[in-house]
Amino acid sequence: KSSESVGRSFSTRALNFALGGESDSVEGADSVAGLKQTIILHVLLFFPLIAAWVSLSYTGQVDKGYGMLLVCQFCAFSITTDVTNQTLSTWMGAPMALTAIQACLTFIMLGTWAAWTSGERLGF
Repeated sequence: KSSESVGRSFSTRALNFALGGESDSVEGADSVAGLKQTIILHVLLFFPLIAAWVSLSYTGQVDKGYGMLLVCQFCAFSITTDVTNQTLSTWMGAPMALTAIQACLTFIMLGTWAAWTSGERLGF
């Protein structure tokens, strides 16, 4: 096995162990997180972050916790994106299609955002 394959299967096995279940993986896949595990992971990582952002926003102390919450949110996003991409690319059987779809959606979202912000600045 390649080192990337070993790393991926290790992270997925760790996720399976942490969430206390076996994966409902596709045939032929070594070890891929299932839908239930992926959803639980998103809830476990993002619910506390959302609660912290709302709490800091409500109390007006966003400046105090901004740096720490931003770092935690980036880590949570990285972990959930990796697990979700592993699962989707295995289930779809076409990792390049997944990458192309993500690239197109990113281009559309960033293009829309750039047009919106530039339009406001230029008076459109």
